[in-house]
Amino acid sequence: MTNLEKNLLIALTEFSVINKSLKYEVNSEILKLASALIINQESYLTNLLNKLKLEFNIIEEWKNAYEIIQIKLSNSLLIPDSDSIDSDLVKDKQVRRILLYKLYQLYRAENNKYTHYPLVQLADILKIKGNEIFQHVNYLHDLGYLNYGVADGGNCTSDITLSGIDLCENKELLFSEFSLVNINYGKDEDFDDNLETFNTSFVSLKRIQELSEIKSKSYDLTKLIQLLKELNNASEKMNVYSIAMLLRAVMDHIPPIFSCKNFGEVVNNYSWEKSKRILVERMENSLRNIADLFLHSQIKKSEIVPSSKQVDFRAELDVLLCEVISKLK
Repeated sequence: MTNLEKNLLIALTEFSVINKSLKYEVNSEILKLASALIINQESYLTNLLNKLKLEFNIIEEWKNAYEIIQIKLSNSLLIPDSDSIDSDLVKDKQVRRILLYKLYQLYRAENNKYTHYPLVQLADILKIKGNEIFQHVNYLHDLGYLNYGVADGGNCTSDITLSGIDLCENKELLFSEFSLVNINYGKDEDFDDNLETFNTSFVSLKRIQELSEIKSKSYDLTKLIQLLKELNNASEKMNVYSIAMLLRAVMDHIPPIFSCKNFGEVVNNYSWEKSKRILVERMENSLRNIADLFLHSQIKKSEIVPSSKQVDFRAELDVLLCEVISKLK
């Protein structure tokens, strides 16, 4: 399976989650933008859809009717329920990717010249309100991926930055940053039992987003956010040692937010609710020892790689991050 086929499958799955159904309709331009495909090559999209249907049996039926693609995905692509995935956050991520990639397409169409474009024009076919476009544009602007200005009539005109261009040219990074969907297809690159549409994030992506939106005058959250992103990456690849070390790094990094010198003081001196204190105490008493063992144990004649259960502190970390967000908002 090529990267373009993989990206198309990611986009199709996103639309299915957003619509809460295996059967739905989507504007063809939006589908191409969501898949990071070339806009003016309709036949290319057709070929990819046919291949996903005939070769991989992911699509049961599809047809193109007046710029609307009608899709019915096969039952082999399981759609998580609302407890497993936040469909609103899936859409937010997808919309931001679409807006950024639209500007990238315009930049390339104009022979690598920056082009202003009122992104609000995409609101109708994205099925969102114009003011939501502005919120997403502000988010992309804060990340440094685009610049924007407000023109006559309130239209938001934007152009892509060098950082945005670099991201769009590296499709893997583009989808990594602006998608909740992860496709794994095994050594044979088939789609049988090796298909896992969603990996369970170690850190809630909602928490990372909430931290990214905080404007603190006292603390720069850049390193904390990067540590959390690397935790998710390590979790996806089942890098157990890395997970423990990154968790330890988070514990050592955040005490000043609680006016403490170390994490032990965070546990003992901060006014936690009883149930929350039990969870953060577990990080101090259990996780710290596990991380120390991983970090400092010397080589032996025989080693057993630890299982993921030893570093499963997702609930404890989420409680800690919620408290960080509450204090900094």
